[in-house]
Amino acid sequence: MNNNAHTSLEIPILRGVDPEAARSINERLRTIAAALDSLSSGSAKAIAGDASGRALILSVPGTLGVRTDAAPRVSLAFAATPTGLWAALKQPPQGASVKVKLQVAGVDYTAVEIAGGTSVPVLIAGALGGSIAANGLVTLNVVQVGTTFPGADLSVVIRF
Repeated sequence: MNNNAHTSLEIPILRGVDPEAARSINERLRTIAAALDSLSSGSAKAIAGDASGRALILSVPGTLGVRTDAAPRVSLAFAATPTGLWAALKQPPQGASVKVKLQVAGVDYTAVEIAGGTSVPVLIAGALGGSIAANGLVTLNVVQVGTTFPGADLSVVIRF
């Protein structure tokens, strides 16, 4: 990832891959890339982390519902201490906030709340819940959604 220019995240449209699905995923990846770029600029330097640009992206496409393991499970090949977190919804919840819990190795790591009626991303600077051990399984649980509309297309980016 090049922090001097802009982040480019995209999957190629390959034979056998549904082109509409690939376009939808690429649209979400462009949104995430724009957020990563904004984290690397001026006012968000505290969240941007080091020049390595390492990040873990957890994505929950579609309309949200309360569920465990809402995003694919991920483990890191290396121990790392997060320097910040960014969470946003493409469509904000109505009637209540969205609450998400991240777990590492089955233990609560940090929680994020996105207020109802807002599409403003949540930014958290700092070490969050401490270091994540190598091979520690990272999971995302949606523990509350909006009551009138639950919210849709959740993205959580953890910077290292």
